[in-house]
Amino acid sequence: MPPSYYDSLIAYLHTPWAIALTAGTASMLIALAFAMHMRKTSDMRKINKIISKYGLACEKNAVLSDDMDGFLFADYLLLLPSKIIIIKYVDNTGYIFGTEKIDIWTCVENNKTGKFKNPLDKINLLAQQIKRTTQFDAVEAYALFGSNCNFPKGMPEAVLQIASLDERLQKDSQDKHQENTLKAWDILISMVSNDRATLSSDLQP
Repeated sequence: MPPSYYDSLIAYLHTPWAIALTAGTASMLIALAFAMHMRKTSDMRKINKIISKYGLACEKNAVLSDDMDGFLFADYLLLLPSKIIIIKYVDNTGYIFGTEKIDIWTCVENNKTGKFKNPLDKINLLAQQIKRTTQFDAVEAYALFGSNCNFPKGMPEAVLQIASLDERLQKDSQDKHQENTLKAWDILISMVSNDRATLSSDLQP
């Protein structure tokens, strides 16, 4: 009886050529996945390096109550000699169109158009909340976009990219140290710790 198609396929898959082809394809897929992962995380590695270079202290994934049964979030809170910096990382890529006063921003990439909320709104609220609760006014908030972005019509004042983040923090780190900055930071970190615990408790089943 001639071998069935299934038997022929099994026999073929056990040939050295088929085994080598399968192994090569698997290696290529693994290498491609690794390259994509490294490309996606490249910006975050650069950001963390810049922040660690200039920041006196840093709190990641910060949570702060908005005093209205809600919470405000930031990827980084950064302590500098004379101010506190809030950074929200925005992972949109491509051509970005938006201004401080526009509620919805536009992203164009590969001939596809997307919409997203103005990232400055929430972090500006967070900055106001920090100023109010710490009685410290030298608080600045920035939306940080990655290296794969362009702003054809200009970048809003409170938007940074990786190169301008380095320039901004380098300049601010040269300011004269203010004692009340550290006091405000200690108050802020205490509140963040308490509010993070509250949020975790609220999320428990």
